[in-house]
Amino acid sequence: MLLYSVVVLLFVANVINIGADLSAMADALKLLVGGPSSLYVLAFAMISVAAIVFLKYSRYVKILKWTTLSLFAYVAAMFAAKVPWIEAAKGLLIPHVEWNGTFFTTLLAILGTTISPYLFFWQASQEVEEEKQDPAAQPLKWAPWQASQAFQRIRAERWSEWRSPTLSRSPLSSRRPPRCTGQV
Repeated sequence: MLLYSVVVLLFVANVINIGADLSAMADALKLLVGGPSSLYVLAFAMISVAAIVFLKYSRYVKILKWTTLSLFAYVAAMFAAKVPWIEAAKGLLIPHVEWNGTFFTTLLAILGTTISPYLFFWQASQEVEEEKQDPAAQPLKWAPWQASQAFQRIRAERWSEWRSPTLSRSPLSSRRPPRCTGQV
């Protein structure tokens, strides 16, 4: 019974998280071109499912890794704006807790995108897919001598894949947005 409860909770968490991701992408597109965000949610969902079904796994992973770089547009926008850097650094480095809904919504969004449940399952799935593609690779249970090299590779991949969204989001994470001069 406990196992079923955990599986249901993880399923619900994954569905909510994926839905939030699709909604965020749709809202971003709506800001750029206008139109109905619900239509964009469906389009992004269909594109994602089509890519998963019809692309080779290795190709899909490469596409996702390269599109992650687009998140650094936040960093570029921060440097293009006239930002009071001392105030921004204080907001980034000194935590400021406010007991209101906006603060906790932002905190939940940051934690949800950083330690998302489906990332852990994605990691395991990616390892299995990479093992299928490399005939010399074996499960570490049967080839423990490969463990050191495999763990180094996994650490490097996870750091770049999990931290790059966090680092690119850091301009948005200050305790309060610094006032811009309006000049870009």
